Amino acid sequence: MSRSHHDQWQVLPGPSVELAESPVWRESDQSLVWVDIHQGDVWRSSAEGSKLISHLPERVGAVGLAEADGLVLALAGSFAHLDANGSLTRIVDVEPHLATTRLNDGRVDRQGRFVCGGMDESAAQSGITAVYRLDPDGTVEQTIDGVHCANSTAFSLDGRTMYFTDMPSGVILAYQYDVDAGLPHSPRVFTDISAGVGKADGSTVDAEGYLWTAIWGGSRVIRFDPRGQIDQVIELPVTNPTSVGFGGDNYSQLFITTAKFGLSAERLEKQPLAGRIFVLDPPCGGVPEPRFRA
Repeated sequence: MSRSHHDQWQVLPGPSVELAESPVWRESDQSLVWVDIHQGDVWRSSAEGSKLISHLPERVGAVGLAEADGLVLALAGSFAHLDANGSLTRIVDVEPHLATTRLNDGRVDRQGRFVCGGMDESAAQSGITAVYRLDPDGTVEQTIDGVHCANSTAFSLDGRTMYFTDMPSGVILAYQYDVDAGLPHSPRVFTDISAGVGKADGSTVDAEGYLWTAIWGGSRVIRFDPRGQIDQVIELPVTNPTSVGFGGDNYSQLFITTAKFGLSAERLEKQPLAGRIFVLDPPCGGVPEPRFRA
């Protein structure tokens, strides 16, 4: 296992936001697209700076690439599509009967379907939400139930394994994924970090099939080998990394979103880079993200 410190990363030019999440690389304009969840903002960033793409009418948990340079969105209570001109179209509501849940973490699978799970925001945080799959025809199917806070959604290179964590558990599961039906099944424990500091947040898979995971509350990003063993640890000067995504030239860079959310004024004073996006050159690059077939 190797451990990297501050000389390994840089900070992308752009704002310090409350809760940055869901970084995806868009080749057409060589930019990183990401969201600020509680502000309902979609941003794009590059080496030249950052620009607000859209301020949405509600919070946004996750974003994926869609055809024709559009985006598929997991809004708080619905799936939606944002076209290249900034026009928002709601596709279908999710969990309208649950007052304390919202969509949280999602990723487009290798077949072009958007898979996203929710979280219960109540103080007790019960397992009342679920994971859903949005198909290109606009239909939604629930695929995993009993979820408290969905995170770490990622797919193996062949698309036949889906990684997922119900965040409070501290365990990342590897599901067998039926690529034809879009259904995860037969979960096994991939890795258990419950005894350490922090919880698994957003994840992605690199070109060697290793899983990279942001550790919320743990000030680090971990690379896990295909057996679930820790291969590399990237230390960060912020408490709450939120997610990871590959991009840049030949997908050779790893982008790490972070958050100010939940930190006291005293802790924020000691973490001036909280809420910024970090970028590093990892030992292995990534692969392009699939597009939602809208």
